Amino acid sequence: MTARRSEMPISIAVGPLEDATADTLVLGIASDALVPRGAIKTFDAAIDGAMSRYAEHSGFRGKANEVATLCPAHDKIRRLVLVGLGPSDAIDLEGIRAAAATSLRQAARGGSKRVAFALFPAKRRGVEERARAMAEGIALGAYRDDRWRSAPRRVSMPTRAMLILPESVRGAAAEVKRGRLVAEAANFTRDLSNTPPNELTPAALASHARRLATSRKLRCKILAPAELKKAKMGGILAVGGGSANDPRFIHLEYKPAKAKRSIALVGKGITFDTGGISLKPTAGMWDMKYDKCGATAVLGAIRAAADLELPIRVHAIVAAAENMPSRDAYRPGDVVTTASGKTIEIRSTDAEGRIVLADALDYAVALEPDAIIDLATLTGACKVALGGHAAGLFTSDDRLAKALESAADDSGERVWRLPLADEFRRHMDSKVADMKNSGLRWGGACSAAAFLSEFVDDRPWAHLDIAGVADTDRTSGYDRVGSTGFGARLLAAYLERGAK
Repeated sequence: MTARRSEMPISIAVGPLEDATADTLVLGIASDALVPRGAIKTFDAAIDGAMSRYAEHSGFRGKANEVATLCPAHDKIRRLVLVGLGPSDAIDLEGIRAAAATSLRQAARGGSKRVAFALFPAKRRGVEERARAMAEGIALGAYRDDRWRSAPRRVSMPTRAMLILPESVRGAAAEVKRGRLVAEAANFTRDLSNTPPNELTPAALASHARRLATSRKLRCKILAPAELKKAKMGGILAVGGGSANDPRFIHLEYKPAKAKRSIALVGKGITFDTGGISLKPTAGMWDMKYDKCGATAVLGAIRAAADLELPIRVHAIVAAAENMPSRDAYRPGDVVTTASGKTIEIRSTDAEGRIVLADALDYAVALEPDAIIDLATLTGACKVALGGHAAGLFTSDDRLAKALESAADDSGERVWRLPLADEFRRHMDSKVADMKNSGLRWGGACSAAAFLSEFVDDRPWAHLDIAGVADTDRTSGYDRVGSTGFGARLLAAYLERGAK
């Protein structure tokens, strides 16, 4: 087994590009600015106009994430990577993140270990914002998980990155550090999410949470089956009852001295989901290790809050279980009593996420936070509706919706608000219990959200269905095949905004 990837240091240098020393220099080029100008024009002159000639005679057009490699006549730089940013008016922070990651991978293909980046242009965006976005993109793009390979890949990632600013800007270094810390929290999320289910059982996830708590001086509470029974968490016990790997309940707390607000983040942590007695088809079941991505995202978010030293109290709450079929598994037709006392008729054991979240949300309400946000790979219906482009956002609180939408704009992790209406709640009515766990096929994401709303009382609450965005089967921008880490950066941006 090879070592996991290491975190990449990112430094700042101030001065002209021609003075840079690196294996590779990366320049961001807008599609309507192919002719060098300003600092890039000066650098082009230093390499005898190699860029100008390339732009004129090659097919490079500066389209978003288009890359090209040159070998300039320069004694301090072996390679020059050009990365397209698209039209100048359309360059935003998300485009900058993606281009930084794409160009880093291109530099890696050339064997570069030290990569320098000229600050990418973007109208209406300050140096600090762009520097932070580039740091995020670089750190996210450097992510690689080789833990289960018997030998390392032939192409290794760079080991150091440097961001070159045209002039000294107060606050830029701090923003680069913040961007890197948030990206590393997302990479931590990816590591946990990508871990195979034979290694990341509920107990193992609890151990990772405990180590995180120790390293960040967080309060930690873990409930094993005996404590779950005492807490009457019948939902988690039912879902985890069919597995030889017992369920766990995880509560981490970050409580800075000057905190004025309290936020509870709740994550669905199904470490593997067979569907239980309502067994899933074989095709694609291997991806059910990603059914824990809500849980890993909230752990990543509380890590980011601690690393950023945000003045806001944060609870990370995880309901962890493995959904397996066995003689001890819960069945369709069972009635489960949750911690709140509300009862659920089981129609499908494959609709297990909402059952464990029922106990977790009830626990979160008792903490009396200012807001509760849950994340879950909850429904295939949300993936059908939004594909891999956005998470479904459900809330009846317009203020909370606006805050999460603003955080999505900041982080580039998109959300799309979907309806949370009484009609969907009626789909979950049961003739034998307070509600059933599976309703009509149509509007399944909405009826699942309506089900969860029964367990949050009148607290400001939002549900994020991340089923379509938690993992990807292709490498693009800063995403790699596997976990995207979705939610960690979104929640970090939300917490940062709330701490101001």
